[in-house]
Amino acid sequence: MKQLFRGGIHPDDRKALSRGGAPVPMPAPSRVVIPMSQHIGAPCSPLVKVGDAVKLGQKIGDGEGVCSPVHAPVSGTVTAVEQMTVPGGRQCVCVAIENDGKDTPDPSIKPRTTHKGMSAAELADIVREAGICGMGGAAYPTNSKILSTAGKTETLLINACECEPYITSDDTVMCTWPEKVILGARIVADVIGAKHTVIAVEDNKPEAILELQRVVKEKGREDRIEVMSIPTKYPAGGEKVLIKAATGRDVPAGGLPIDVGCLVVNVTTISRVEQYFRYGMPLTCKTVTVTGDCIAKPGNYRIPIGMSVRDVIEATG
Repeated sequence: MKQLFRGGIHPDDRKALSRGGAPVPMPAPSRVVIPMSQHIGAPCSPLVKVGDAVKLGQKIGDGEGVCSPVHAPVSGTVTAVEQMTVPGGRQCVCVAIENDGKDTPDPSIKPRTTHKGMSAAELADIVREAGICGMGGAAYPTNSKILSTAGKTETLLINACECEPYITSDDTVMCTWPEKVILGARIVADVIGAKHTVIAVEDNKPEAILELQRVVKEKGREDRIEVMSIPTKYPAGGEKVLIKAATGRDVPAGGLPIDVGCLVVNVTTISRVEQYFRYGMPLTCKTVTVTGDCIAKPGNYRIPIGMSVRDVIEATG
């Protein structure tokens, strides 16, 4: 089913440059720098000091309130804990780690138990420990969304529009790991009590739509999960625009999606929930589109969090 919405523009999407194939794992650099503020909400306080040995996936920062912990993307030695300038020009406390090249996993990493019988508070705790935040751009801690919407959500709306030009990381995740998307949506919908799940995908991603529909059918979830085609135009992925297109509901001025019974979660974010249940590895890397005329090897890469833009560009030519 294809839904329409008023307005919007049609910029050249420039997605052909990076589209196609599975994400390429990018080797971690010799040094990573992890900001203690990576999301909307309170910044983390460092849990490590200079000279500490850390392991891959170890929690190295945490805080109170609306906050998600951060984890080491490599194993190695902490070489700095100090204020640094991060992209955007702001200053925040960062932890620098010298990579030992061994990727020794933290002993706490283990697969999670089944979500059956799990409360929303338990799921929120698990998602928080995973460090999962909104990966569509807003970076709002996902555990806070789960807690605030449990029992009130009629529709779990998975935002898979990816309407911005150039970017194809969500598209790549859907085509490569459609099972993670469907199973992640099932976990969240079952626990929070959502009656219906809609995965809204712009119609310029036909391969992703077909892959998601295939998995929904294989998993026998056709009565609970709808893969919906949305017309390709910017800003189809805007939260309120998407809710209108997918459900016909208008979020009131100054209101939130839950005011109309919706919880909106980015598609890569929902896939990370399933991945954490399956493997127990917290958020230590992200699929990122690296593209443009100046890049020799444009594409989607699995990039360790804390890798510098300079290192990423040099690695992609």
